[in-house]
Amino acid sequence: MGLLMAVAVHMLGSLWFAVGDSPRGWVTEEGLHEQPLTRQYTRSLEWALSKLPPSSLRLTVDLNTPLERWLGISATCGMLISGSIFVSFVTNTMADVARERTRTTKMIESVRKYCAIHSISYSYTMQMKRYVQQEHRRNEMQGHMPFLQHLPEGMIRELFQEARSPILHRHAFFREIGRSDPSMELNLCSQAVFELYHLPGDIIFDTTSKTRGMYLA
Repeated sequence: MGLLMAVAVHMLGSLWFAVGDSPRGWVTEEGLHEQPLTRQYTRSLEWALSKLPPSSLRLTVDLNTPLERWLGISATCGMLISGSIFVSFVTNTMADVARERTRTTKMIESVRKYCAIHSISYSYTMQMKRYVQQEHRRNEMQGHMPFLQHLPEGMIRELFQEARSPILHRHAFFREIGRSDPSMELNLCSQAVFELYHLPGDIIFDTTSKTRGMYLA
């Protein structure tokens, strides 16, 4: 978003310079043609930014050329709309983060109370707390999966094939299947292959558990 804002300011400054490069324009009145290129650029950015706030509309309508006046009014209106969208986006994001953090805090508090009631050891209580925190981070990593289910079935199958086939191709057997029978690979990627998001400290292999599949990383 910062990069997008920088590009927008650059384009707006360049547009202000182009519009003001007229017989009665602000570029001509300030004699910027006689200044170095760096001065022209920085002054154009200063001019563009100074015309964005709504408080500058009074000065904008007093500009010499119609193009300058309309550009100033349009830039101010665009800034108000984009600013409202940005504030709404940030507010919603912060609200989502706060709700998820509150949910995690409640889960940790429930674990702590349960361990306290049953006199669970401190080390195991901390282990459970770390597990809850890890699951919270894991859910953040795979939070995009429920939204993908709203896509058409054929598109989801192709999406999973594009995402998962490069990992399958690291194994010679699955690489040969993908070359000889693309439709089988499509079914494998959408029905038999699942994504697991592991975090530092997770137990990948457990000798006491029954094998349920194979890992490809």
